[in-house]
Order: sequence, then structure tokens, then C-alpha cells
Amino acid sequence: MTTLAAYLLKIAMLGGYLARNHDPPPGNMVAGRGMTRLHDIAFGISIRSSRRCG
Repeated sequence: MTTLAAYLLKIAMLGGYLARNHDPPPGNMVAGRGMTRLHDIAFGISIRSSRRCG
């Protein structure tokens, strides 16, 4: 089972967090950027799946 911390790390990585050994934990701004990018990705997928050609 994956923990909440692992999901937050993945979202922060979408926002630009590099997750190197000496980096401090990600902050709110990085997590916010990651959530925005995740939303954009989900929106793009929903547009693509709803378009029908022909």
C-alpha cells in the first residue's frame, strides 16, 4: 500500500521538486504547481477522450 507521503512526493515532482538526497522537503508552492500540472494533464485527457472525429 502506498502512503500519502509518496503521493505528495509524486505531485511535488510534477511541480519541479527534484527529490535529491540533500533537498529539504517540498513546500506548498511546489505542491500547488504540481496540482495545477496534474489538473492540466487530466483536463487534456478528458478533452482527448471526448472528441470524436467523423
